Amino acid sequence: MNVGPIQSPEEITEALGRRLRSKRLLANISQAALADKAGISRRALVQLEGGHGSTVHTLVCVLKALGLEEQLSAIAMSPTVSPMAMLKTKRLRRRAS
Repeated sequence: MNVGPIQSPEEITEALGRRLRSKRLLANISQAALADKAGISRRALVQLEGGHGSTVHTLVCVLKALGLEEQLSAIAMSPTVSPMAMLKTKRLRRRAS
């Protein structure tokens, strides 16, 4: 999503909803069918597509139902190194001489 810094959260939400609607229509899926596949109500999908407040859970369910869950990796990446492993291997700092 090409979101500029001057967009409000409402504008971003509306743009996201429009893009999800476009993805649904490209897949030729009705709102009722996608809502059923995602395990959410049709009303929740309508609100998401309309940019009128939704939950992260609803968004994730819809992305998964559309086969787009990999899109979440850009914002919810798993750490490549365990923070606990870093603590265990952390070396003591030496003072400069």
